[in-house]
Amino acid sequence: MMRDQNLLSVKNLRTYFYTEDGVVKAVDGVDFEIKKGETLGMVGESGCGKSVSALSIMRLIPMPPGRIVEGEIYFKGEDILKISEVAMRKIRGRDISMIFQEPMTSLNPVYTVGNQISEAITIHQGLNRKDSWDKAIEMLRQVGIPDASKRAKEYPHQMSGGMRQRVMIAMALSCNPELLIADEPTTSLDVTTQAQILDLIGKLQEEFKLSVLIITHNLGIVAEVADKVAVVYAGKVVEYAKTDEIFSHPLHPYTIGLLRSVPRLDMKKKDKLQTIEGEVPDSLTFPSGCKFHPRCFLCQEKCRTKEPPLIKAENGRLVRCWRYNEI
Repeated sequence: MMRDQNLLSVKNLRTYFYTEDGVVKAVDGVDFEIKKGETLGMVGESGCGKSVSALSIMRLIPMPPGRIVEGEIYFKGEDILKISEVAMRKIRGRDISMIFQEPMTSLNPVYTVGNQISEAITIHQGLNRKDSWDKAIEMLRQVGIPDASKRAKEYPHQMSGGMRQRVMIAMALSCNPELLIADEPTTSLDVTTQAQILDLIGKLQEEFKLSVLIITHNLGIVAEVADKVAVVYAGKVVEYAKTDEIFSHPLHPYTIGLLRSVPRLDMKKKDKLQTIEGEVPDSLTFPSGCKFHPRCFLCQEKCRTKEPPLIKAENGRLVRCWRYNEI
């Protein structure tokens, strides 16, 4: 596949959860693309739909109560929402792998980390038990775990958070996937370990020619690793652009608010961090019109009644805001 072709294309994705209280529209019209070898950062506050978007791509939404009600997810030109579960199992873990948000709960506590990695290798690559074990040890070495042959025989609780995260990365890359989804890969890690994990993902991306979808609320991580950024709010992409464009000239008021709330090196002691007023809306009772309008410092009357589409603005950037359309 050529660099200029999309490895993954997500179009109008809608994933809802049907509960006793009503329909939760966790993802309500998400669009983005990832090219071969490219890194896309997906950012937004907790509860905006980032992780549900990732689980939808993997087809790991619990049904019931969840259901992908609309949309297309093209992977290498094929809509993987239309293939059978048997066919999806062959893609999941082999062609598309995911690093889950919390390694302690994602790893099985009653199996050694070596067994958990080698099992995936056996299933997807058909190697025998010994060869799968040897490759599992090699993967632990590649992610920087010392004395890998000994560590492979340990259980998750015997490892630190950083080590468990490295095990998750080793497992995700053990079958040489083309797309790696990293959901908050540095959550709960100290800043030194965070830097090591990000450096490791970058190094392995270069080595294995990976495409990466990195999901985070940390704009610093996005600035460091992403080629493009999708800003998500209330289940929708509200801005989509190259990383340098997002940071140098954000368009959507929500993106502007996120960037204003990040500490800067040039800040003085008397300076205060700005915050985005209000709270993330309840997904059961989204406001009418633009979902961000109750918190928006640039809100106009039309914003309260009619939801803006995702439109092309300057330089082909995408933004969901009436300021860039006819009011």
